[in-house]
Amino acid sequence: MLPLLQAVKDGRDYTLKALESQVGGLFFLTEEEMRVLLPSGGAPLFYNRLAWAKTHLKKAGLIAQSKRGVFHITAVGKDLLQSPPSRIDMAFLQRYVGYARAPSAALESPVEAVRLSSSNVWWFAC
Repeated sequence: MLPLLQAVKDGRDYTLKALESQVGGLFFLTEEEMRVLLPSGGAPLFYNRLAWAKTHLKKAGLIAQSKRGVFHITAVGKDLLQSPPSRIDMAFLQRYVGYARAPSAALESPVEAVRLSSSNVWWFAC
């Protein structure tokens, strides 16, 4: 989740689609790896994980939605990046009241490692 938050640190409005290549590049993912589908065959796995990261960051108040599909970093998110943690995960986000109060069923995502290709690149769920 930290790479997504860092990608929006300038305060501008973004869509996930606009950030997909930038964040994927941080993990050295190829275009082919970014197109790997979820086991259900639905959406691309990487985009799905970005969407979950966005959901968790939003519930914690680190990003806010400007309009449908468009979001930006909040003052709370900017404050966090002044002294960024080594990672942001669901346990870390529990310190934020909005996240701790959010219904857990709405926030659950599969926590599993998924191999993206024949390379040694793995992507972990939020």
